[in-house]
Amino acid sequence: MDVNSTNNIPAPTPVQPMPKQDPNGLSVASLVVGICSLVFICLGGGLILGALGIVFALLSRGISGMNTQAKVGLGLSIGGLALSTIIIPAMLLAYVPYVSGEFQEEFNKEFNRNYNETYNEIYDAIDEIEF
Repeated sequence: MDVNSTNNIPAPTPVQPMPKQDPNGLSVASLVVGICSLVFICLGGGLILGALGIVFALLSRGISGMNTQAKVGLGLSIGGLALSTIIIPAMLLAYVPYVSGEFQEEFNKEFNRNYNETYNEIYDAIDEIEF
């Protein structure tokens, strides 16, 4: 141990810097796109972003294999893709009765039964009001 002769203070030992780990850009992209695939499920982005995240994760594999970011990105992307394939058709199937004429007829019958006027008559009356 070296001692500074003027103050009797030991000389500082040099600190070895931590070796920098160079993150793979594709694994970071996979993580970000995987998160986005879950966020944009209902907008249809989960299908495209999920597939893109899976591709990025698989391309990020190098000689040493996938790092943690790529594995998490892969899992999130698979989840976004799977949930999108379930939720988007369910949303479309839930929307079909509302655009069919049969639903509108049933709605008008119930509306007429409850209010003694059809929905279309009330809508036309509201439409005639000038604001």
